[in-house]
Amino acid sequence: MVDYSIIGSVIDSHRQPAANLGVHVYHHPELLGSDVLVAETRTTASGEFSVGIPEGKLRGLWEKLGRAPRVFLTLSDATKKPILATRTSIIDWQLEYLIYLGGGQPEPKAPDIYGEGMRRMMSTIREVGTGAQMESSTMKTQLADGRMEKDARKSKLSFLKNDEERNDTLNTLFGVLDGFMTTNLEETPIKLVGYDGPQVPRRPWADPDEQVTIWPRKEPFRWA
Repeated sequence: MVDYSIIGSVIDSHRQPAANLGVHVYHHPELLGSDVLVAETRTTASGEFSVGIPEGKLRGLWEKLGRAPRVFLTLSDATKKPILATRTSIIDWQLEYLIYLGGGQPEPKAPDIYGEGMRRMMSTIREVGTGAQMESSTMKTQLADGRMEKDARKSKLSFLKNDEERNDTLNTLFGVLDGFMTTNLEETPIKLVGYDGPQVPRRPWADPDEQVTIWPRKEPFRWA
């Protein structure tokens, strides 16, 4: 009896069906145990694949605790050379995979456009502080003129009253943040800030550009 179903289609870098690729389904038991191969098939001439998995093959610690199984796929070519591995996904009944093999050649030394996010943020805040200092200088020039209306003069004097203390506080904050990043975060953790999300590769030019879309379904369609 087939309790779980995995279907999908694969296209190559020319957006043509990728035929005769090996499709391997692995059960991922999470905390304990190793990944287990539970099913295999090959893509058809139209780049499609379909495989059924009996419930008994997806039994691990999480399943014994009442959790849904977790699986992932790998693809291989005719020589059994690995091509792609998908992320781990929960399967309630059926998973459909739409896979595009981009074929792009990764460049390991390509710049990380999402790196230095915290430093860029600090730079932006510093620019705001610089703008405030320029505004303070302009106000002082206007006050020295002596032709300003009483209410406007009172407002600008109020702003300038704590100007020096405000600048000292801002400079101290920047010093603390810069020291913290230099001694604790360094480059790798800093790169985690500013990332736009999973809709784009983590490192667009350094990572392969294969795209995998997964559609989970909990049960077969039924008319109401």
